[in-house]
Amino acid sequence: MPGTFVIKPLAANVLYDKDLLLGMDAYCKFTIGMHSVQSSIAASEGLHPHWEDVLKLERKHDESYCYLSVKDKDVLTPDDPVGTCKIFLEPIEAKGRLIQWYSLYDGGRLAGEILVDMMYQPDLPQPLHASKI
Repeated sequence: MPGTFVIKPLAANVLYDKDLLLGMDAYCKFTIGMHSVQSSIAASEGLHPHWEDVLKLERKHDESYCYLSVKDKDVLTPDDPVGTCKIFLEPIEAKGRLIQWYSLYDGGRLAGEILVDMMYQPDLPQPLHASKI
């Protein structure tokens, strides 16, 4: 069912630091269908980044999952992938809100975990106008 997901990435525990010199600058990208939102960068927080973002992402159709990608922000080179996961939307839609740890994988190996708070707000049906009755 179409609606809006309010997403709060809270914290992560990452197994491999992608930036050994300065500490990892992690951020999250959430994608449902063709729509994406990105968190702020947890600058130099290394293996245990935290975020305070409140992101909103619309589900336009009946997509079954949200794709989550955590990356390390780099300045001179492309951002390094840290880990990814799929967050299935049906349990969140059924409960209205779910706070849960999700395992992150990079190339098939466990890369860490991320704590995400997600809330679902269904689209309200449009009222019928008197002229259309």
